[in-house]
Amino acid sequence: MITQTDKILGAVLRRSIRDGVIEEVSEADDHPGHFIVDEEKHVLVKHAQSSSSTWRFTFSPKVVETLVSLQNAVGLFGATYLWLVCDNDAVCELGVDEWGSLLNMEAPTSQQTIQISRPPGHSFSVAGTDGMLPHSVPVSRFPSLDT
Repeated sequence: MITQTDKILGAVLRRSIRDGVIEEVSEADDHPGHFIVDEEKHVLVKHAQSSSSTWRFTFSPKVVETLVSLQNAVGLFGATYLWLVCDNDAVCELGVDEWGSLLNMEAPTSQQTIQISRPPGHSFSVAGTDGMLPHSVPVSRFPSLDT
């Protein structure tokens, strides 16, 4: 059976492949939505629904620990990205410097969140458990894997 999550992940990956951002993708077996891209980058795709223009993404301590360990492991040649799918609106791509400033990476002992808002026609405003990004994230960034 194909789930709604399967459809979302497939659409996000297809767009990234079609746009030439990724050539090779494999699914990691630790968390749903965790992919290894071009052998050196990691992408965690999460999806949130909302009836407004604000979306909330929840991260368990285990997921935050995984993000930290992945980033420590990939070193100079790779990176870990979050692709946060905001319902049918758009995808907010965050690089490690961004998601690292939003989540408490030192003590991931409790559930954490990233909240994204986007008025129609504007960029994303992003806040998390540990603060708010000082800049907006353009919708056009996804898919890039450049941040």
